[in-house]
Amino acid sequence: MSPFSVALLGPPHLELDGAPIEVDTRKAVALVAYLAVTARTHRRDSLAVLLWPDQDQAHARGALRRTISVLRKALGGGWLRAEREDVGLDRDAMWFDVERFRELMAEGARHGHGADEVCPRCVPILEEAVSLHRGDFMEGFSLRDSEDFDDWQLRQAESLRRDRGLALERLVQALRPGSRKDEAIPHAETWLALDPLHEPAHRALMLLYAETGQRAAAVRQYRECVRILDAELGVQPLEETTELYRAISESRLLPRSPPASAASAARPDDARSAVPPARGREYPLVGRAAELAAMQWAYEAGQLIVVEGEPGIGKTRLAREFAAWTGRAGARVLEARCYEGEEALAFGPFVQGVRAAAAGAGRRGRDAVRALLRG
Repeated sequence: MSPFSVALLGPPHLELDGAPIEVDTRKAVALVAYLAVTARTHRRDSLAVLLWPDQDQAHARGALRRTISVLRKALGGGWLRAEREDVGLDRDAMWFDVERFRELMAEGARHGHGADEVCPRCVPILEEAVSLHRGDFMEGFSLRDSEDFDDWQLRQAESLRRDRGLALERLVQALRPGSRKDEAIPHAETWLALDPLHEPAHRALMLLYAETGQRAAAVRQYRECVRILDAELGVQPLEETTELYRAISESRLLPRSPPASAASAARPDDARSAVPPARGREYPLVGRAAELAAMQWAYEAGQLIVVEGEPGIGKTRLAREFAAWTGRAGARVLEARCYEGEEALAFGPFVQGVRAAAAGAGRRGRDAVRALLRG
């Protein structure tokens, strides 16, 4: 741990040499948070306008000078770099929980699988990532006289809340197939608490309860899902959620135990453990017969098919069912994905599809594909 640590995933907490840093102004905490998250130096004038918007330039710069002086004293003269016109933090020698969280989330992407998949090596990384969160970003903190800072804080909180939900979802996904289902339950509960309207989190909890022999808890979870959706949105759960409830109620979904050989073979340092878990589900596709039939008809007619809709309604599952049907019919299926943050990559999914085709082609086919990609 660095002598200087900044923790913003929860109520702001600053430490120097293991002791909490006490400052007599909230603007000092806000300044540290802004410099740490943005990870660059800022002009004094822009910081003064951000933190003291109601004051004229001279008074705002004077208030900034006093705040910098307070911080320098609290930090023992180090860590804060305040030049004549620029202010920044010495980030190379500090520990910052937001930065560590983002490093951990990026590390899993280097394991050789998709961003929505997990492997045994992901588990300790995700466990550390979720453990960093003591609450929302700068929870309980605000600057009543700076709407711009509060807006910035809210944007950061919403972004990190989404990332936290993703980390919890992936951790639950990683823990559920093995012998750690009981450990996955509190993570699933935290995931659901972030957004009580999120049906995938409700289904994850229902499955975990059912697979650990807690059928009554699984049924209660479904009823809670029905209650919340009706109270907040006036809608019923998706058919996928209801079918899972029926399967649990009728004891068609039995508790699963991993084979002993598989449990003993899953070691983080074993290259074979990087294989992601199977995508299959314990229950069939339901409630989409009409859509699937329409897609099959359009395919036979040689038409373009687009599946669209709100997140979480089963588009991916329907598309996979259709792809499996076309494969059984003799078609060659190429899969490509788009990920948030890759908007700047022109024709990304098409390039993935062409490369997938090249992987199964002969040498002449691969040469032709490479020429096409270069062109």
